[in-house]
Amino acid sequence: MKTIKYSNARQTLRTVIDDCVNNNEPVLIESKANKVVIISKAQYDMMINKINGDK
Repeated sequence: MKTIKYSNARQTLRTVIDDCVNNNEPVLIESKANKVVIISKAQYDMMINKINGDK
């Protein structure tokens, strides 16, 4: 998982999103107080399907 600082993610958000989608890899964004993970829609859908038992 790629980790970047919030200030860098904010300045290069389009690139961060493109990298996440194209590399099919989550991105961890860290600020001083918080952390958030960005995943692609395809990764999200796959996780939801696993949780729901591929209904």
